[in-house]
Amino acid sequence: MYNLLHRELRYMKLTGNRRRQLAIWFLAAVIIVSLMLSAAGQTTAPAVGKLPRFASLKASPVNLRTGPGRQYPKSWVFHRAGLPVEIMQTHGAWRRVRDAEGVTGWVSKYLVSQRRTALVKPWDAKKSAAQVYVDLKLSPESAAKNVARLEAGSLLNIKSCDGQWCYVSINEFSGYIEQIALWGVYPSEKIS
Repeated sequence: MYNLLHRELRYMKLTGNRRRQLAIWFLAAVIIVSLMLSAAGQTTAPAVGKLPRFASLKASPVNLRTGPGRQYPKSWVFHRAGLPVEIMQTHGAWRRVRDAEGVTGWVSKYLVSQRRTALVKPWDAKKSAAQVYVDLKLSPESAAKNVARLEAGSLLNIKSCDGQWCYVSINEFSGYIEQIALWGVYPSEKIS
C-alpha cells in the first residue's frame, strides 16, 4: 500500500518532503479509522468473519445441500425468504447453516444476507394444539402497553437489541420483545 501511495504522490510531482508528509497523514488516517471501526465492533453483533453468527436467507426457495458445492445432492429446500439461519462454518463460497429446527446443510453465500431477522419462540410453534403468543411491547419493560400479540413462529426484522430486549418490526407494527423469546439472536447479544 505504501509503494502505491508513494508512486501516486510522485505522479503528482510533489517534492520529497511534501510527499512524505502526505504519506504520513494518509497512513495515520487509515490507522485511526481502522481503530475506530474495531472499537465500535466490540459492543455490537458478531463481526461478519466470526463463527458462529446469525444471518438470514435472501431468497426463496433456497436449496440446502449435503456438502459445499452444487455437485452435492439437495437435502432440504427452504421456502421462506428472510428465514434466520446460524452460520456454523464457511468453505469458499459456501456456508454451513442451521435453522431453528436444527436442520443443517450447505448453501451458497450469495443466498445469505447479513440482515438480521428472528423467529418468535419457534420451539413452541408446533409443540401443542394450543397456539402460543408473545406480546410486542411499546417500550422495553414487562409492564409496558402491548402493541400486538405475535404467534409463535412469526418472522420479525431485528432493528436493535440491548442484551435483554430487541426492537423489532413485523408488517406495520414495531415494538420491543424479550430477547430470550427469539431465535436469531444470541442471549445477551447487542445489535445496533
